Amino acid sequence: TPTRTPTATSTQPPPTSTPVPPTATPTPDTVGPPAPEIVAPTGGATLGCPPDVTLDWQPVTDPSGVAGYRIGLYKKAGGIWTLVNTWTGVTDTFLDVSAWVDCGDAYRWRVRAQDGAGNEGSYSAWAEFGIVLP
Repeated sequence: TPTRTPTATSTQPPPTSTPVPPTATPTPDTVGPPAPEIVAPTGGATLGCPPDVTLDWQPVTDPSGVAGYRIGLYKKAGGIWTLVNTWTGVTDTFLDVSAWVDCGDAYRWRVRAQDGAGNEGSYSAWAEFGIVLP
């Protein structure tokens, strides 16, 4: 009987490094921050004269951070709301507008946030206030 020579078998050595999973591509931020909530003045508040008016709202958060706020102030003139001023890039959650308002007039305002990616969120609800005559 012929003698059989065993056949060689080879085994793979274990891997020496851990495979690296593929890197996920970040999803760009295309959604703006939520609308800020107005604190004061609101609800048709009547303020004294001379005017000392600070618009105040709650801060918002966003995954890209909040770069600033845009505030629009309007005055009722002849039954029509007209723009008094717009402030952009406000980094606080309040704005003194005393120099922009007059005694005896009605005003409304709103605010929205802009995130660090440049997306603007929705405006807050309108808030109205008036200033009495002296």
